[in-house]
Amino acid sequence: TVREKLPEGFQRAEYLLDHGMVDMVVPRAELKPTIARLLTLLMRPVPQAGYVSDRVLLRRGDLSLGYYAGARWADNLPRMVEGLMVSTLRLSGTLRSVQDDGGPFLPDYSLRLTIRRFDAELGADGVPRVRVAFDCVLGRQSDRQVVAAFTAEGSAVAAEHRMSEVMPAFEQAAQQALASAASQLLAAVGADEPVRPAPRAP
Repeated sequence: TVREKLPEGFQRAEYLLDHGMVDMVVPRAELKPTIARLLTLLMRPVPQAGYVSDRVLLRRGDLSLGYYAGARWADNLPRMVEGLMVSTLRLSGTLRSVQDDGGPFLPDYSLRLTIRRFDAELGADGVPRVRVAFDCVLGRQSDRQVVAAFTAEGSAVAAEHRMSEVMPAFEQAAQQALASAASQLLAAVGADEPVRPAPRAP
């Protein structure tokens, strides 16, 4: 129809790739995991009441929250959890980019992470058990739909009721919860099938 001799194979994906018209060619079976690697995620942590400061929390037998005297996190808890979750997802190497709430780019997905537990609970035996729990909602930005909702938890028992033993238990429980959240999030993104807009009428 153009009355010109066209290059051999010009309609093949490999030709388009070689000439810079597409960025990559992927087998259909690998399409979902490849798309997941190219996505941008926005991270939004939301603390429950009492989990806003930089104090290390102790949950008493009556379920009230107290603090370990003189013990503080490097930042307030929501910002610290945000940094840890962003680092965990970036290290996975699966997502193109992960940005915090102040990121400059439009994301493909957003993660709302509610900090439900991040405290040491003192048992009847006087030994603290650290519990970390995140309630997560993954949303698709294009159509504002919820893709997945899940809970990620971790726990660890401190050897003694001393900060030198409690802090490693916090680290262990937090790593469990972060790894669980990252695994469930990446699985949800990989399985997601965004709704395509309906074609316009001619």
